[in-house]
Amino acid sequence: MHYFYVAAPIGFQPQDCDAYKIYLESECQKQLNQHSAVIYSVQMTMRENILRYQGNQKSPYLKITVNDPKMINRVRTMVSKGFANWKRLWPSREDGILTFDNIAYVLRFMIDTKVRSLKQLQRNNTDSADRWYVLGRGPSWQIQDAQSARPSLQLPN
Repeated sequence: MHYFYVAAPIGFQPQDCDAYKIYLESECQKQLNQHSAVIYSVQMTMRENILRYQGNQKSPYLKITVNDPKMINRVRTMVSKGFANWKRLWPSREDGILTFDNIAYVLRFMIDTKVRSLKQLQRNNTDSADRWYVLGRGPSWQIQDAQSARPSLQLPN
């Protein structure tokens, strides 16, 4: 799942995450003209802000996870421009609300599976399941099965 962070506003409590998720989902449905669920989860976490370094002090951030990685830019833009400002908790600013994105979805997949180059991947269409394999010397390693939610390295059957 793809996610981004936004600093939790003053007064936001961990128990507000579910209500904000419902609000954010309804705003996504309206503003992005979506008919399926966009938001997977909203969680409050403690993180350090490396952009505005304040020692090793951790601050509360909201981790917003989306169902479809193609929607991350649209949801992040909506949040950063203040179009999803729940209860007007975030102060309005000219430059918008600062968001922090994790690394690109494909790059994260490659890091998680220890693939160094896209040349190492090969799709096997002969199986009944959609499988990806890492090419190399010796036996091929299965990267991801279409039914699995997370990438994994396993020997093919």
